[in-house]
Amino acid sequence: MKIKYLNVFWLIIPMLFLQPSFACACGGEYPLSLTDQILTWIVKLVFLLIYLIPTFFFVKFYKVFSLKIIHIIIPHVFLFLMIWLLNNTVNLGLMKIYDQIRDIVSPLLVVSIVGIVGIFLWFYPIIYILQMKLKRTTLKV
Repeated sequence: MKIKYLNVFWLIIPMLFLQPSFACACGGEYPLSLTDQILTWIVKLVFLLIYLIPTFFFVKFYKVFSLKIIHIIIPHVFLFLMIWLLNNTVNLGLMKIYDQIRDIVSPLLVVSIVGIVGIFLWFYPIIYILQMKLKRTTLKV
């Protein structure tokens, strides 16, 4: 019984030191309370699990349909590349290009296009599995 509580204690200790601050927009200047820290980690965990849903689906059917691993690696590489580009637009000089075309292209349009591409990349492993399932059922008939 004590071992269970000890394990929970060791799960909470790292949260005390990492102190993510995106939930309160403090920027690390003001320390968050323990409940705010736990809530921010729960939010991060929920987003990570949502991100990994297609991956879990892919792994579930990996052996059944003898899928190729490249179809799970490529979307992840593109998604991480998109996140890296969004975080480094100023360093890469992309803001100068965007400033020149800002009057022609709406920011909402840019965000919409990036979002649609991101959603497609997120769904791609599931689409691939459904195509393989369809191909397998048509071959049996």
